[in-house]
Amino acid sequence: MIDIQKVAIVTNSLTGGGAERAMNTLARELSQEPNLEIFLIPINSGPADLIEPHCRIINVGRTWRGSLFNTLKSFLRFQYYIYKLSPNLVILNCDLPEFFFTFTISKARVVVVDHNTKSWKTRPHIGRLVWFGLRWRTSVVVRVSNRIAIRNPEPKVDLVIQNPLPTELISSKHIQDDSRRDRLAFIGRLTEQKDPTLFCEIASRSTLRSILIGDGAMGPSLRESYPHFEWVGQVSNPWNLLRSTDLLLLTSAYEGDGLVLLEALANRIPVLVRDTPDFRDFCLPESYYFKDIRGALLKINQFASGEQDFLLSQDFVDSLIGARQAKKIANEWSTLILKHG
Repeated sequence: MIDIQKVAIVTNSLTGGGAERAMNTLARELSQEPNLEIFLIPINSGPADLIEPHCRIINVGRTWRGSLFNTLKSFLRFQYYIYKLSPNLVILNCDLPEFFFTFTISKARVVVVDHNTKSWKTRPHIGRLVWFGLRWRTSVVVRVSNRIAIRNPEPKVDLVIQNPLPTELISSKHIQDDSRRDRLAFIGRLTEQKDPTLFCEIASRSTLRSILIGDGAMGPSLRESYPHFEWVGQVSNPWNLLRSTDLLLLTSAYEGDGLVLLEALANRIPVLVRDTPDFRDFCLPESYYFKDIRGALLKINQFASGEQDFLLSQDFVDSLIGARQAKKIANEWSTLILKHG
């Protein structure tokens, strides 16, 4: 008789960014293991993701940026779900799941996933309180990149397991043999971390049209300031909206894993990235980095004129994304769960 382990993966939402999509992919792969019963618990309400988890999904139903009463009801609902499921292991993906579970009574072992180099940046005191409450219950902290610092105080076990790159995000469209240069593109949350303001400042000085794909707290003010840009909002697969004549401009002040860069490279989309330590870790050619608005505009003009295509060789791309195969990453997680679950 197979000993079944119940694993609850708690995320912010089904959709949102790389962290959520990575956990959806992981849930799908782990659900194929005969000795694991996987539950995906998104706290915030939202539409289904492009990645189908193929496991039981239990929506907590919190409204993003909703009222305090709504959050309190969602917290109590979360308590009830954990009690009824009685999981052997709980995987906490990002800040909100950590906060909810800190005040939840459960005998489950805990794995905390760090996706960000600056977790709890806007609420550091709450972050320290949460880790103080979680640390003694946490079996493992998984960092998705070596760039993310080990927590302080240090956890019992610290591991690095990269995020998977789901094949659903890789478009089958061919590179267009076209000398036209169409648009500057932004993909990501409209938040301080991704720095869409810098993108808008650069794009407003460029001759290329601009498209922004994503949503977030900074959205309303930016749309008011730059109404002539194309604002798409959040979509399940942004790569279907871009083509090889677009240039993806990555302006993030900091990143955890930088999945959007890997997804762009896998889809053969030209990229120009901000010169930060996080993006430097990918070891792109020097010409692919910009330090300031003036430097970015110089390189955008090179792209617009056809002087530079900002496309990497396929061998280089394969070397970056080869280690991100979903089954390989799931095997690492399966080993972790069997050992610490």
